[in-house]
Amino acid sequence: MAHLIPDIRSFKPLTPGEHTERDILQQLERGLADSYTVFHHLYWANARPQGDQHGELDVVVMNRAGDLAVLEIKAGELDMSAQGLFKQHGEKIQDVGVQVQRQFSNLQARVRQRGWGIRLLHFLVLPHHRIEQWDDTIQFPRERIIDAQACEDLPGEISRTLSQGLDAPAVRSQVHDFMLDQLGMQLDVTALSGRLSHQVRSLSGGLATWVPRITEGVQNFV
Repeated sequence: MAHLIPDIRSFKPLTPGEHTERDILQQLERGLADSYTVFHHLYWANARPQGDQHGELDVVVMNRAGDLAVLEIKAGELDMSAQGLFKQHGEKIQDVGVQVQRQFSNLQARVRQRGWGIRLLHFLVLPHHRIEQWDDTIQFPRERIIDAQACEDLPGEISRTLSQGLDAPAVRSQVHDFMLDQLGMQLDVTALSGRLSHQVRSLSGGLATWVPRITEGVQNFV
């Protein structure tokens, strides 16, 4: 079984789309080997002078080499036209191509900044759509689309494309920490000790003030 982060038990789906995502996560967890790690619901932010960007990566699969496969899951109804792929959320219409490109470009830029020589793949997962014919576009090459038929063996699709990779513990550990947003911060024992001493003094001072009052109140009550 693959390593799922965070644990699936912490994921409480509320919508049909979220239920589909949970089913996909369970499928990946059971179907992939233990050399894979599956991250899900990763929130990201990008600070820019013209305005900050925010987004969420649905699922990211990492192999033992630290290579990454980003899975953008689009469940339910979609509008496919010559203008692109669109999904409606209430009164808002989302351009899937723009969203996918923005998220992938942000992750790609951050990986390059760190100088990791890893592969970075992106898949558009359509669990409720079967693609009979698809004209490749600059946004969605056919080999990067996993439709309903391919979703029946989603772990196999990922294994064949991403592969387990050559074992690279050092790089994999760095990528793992990056995906969890661990910034390599180390605990300052001296600072912690000082803060703890301050809290103890504050607590002691509070007890010294309130214990006599409580005792006096009890005596007066008796």
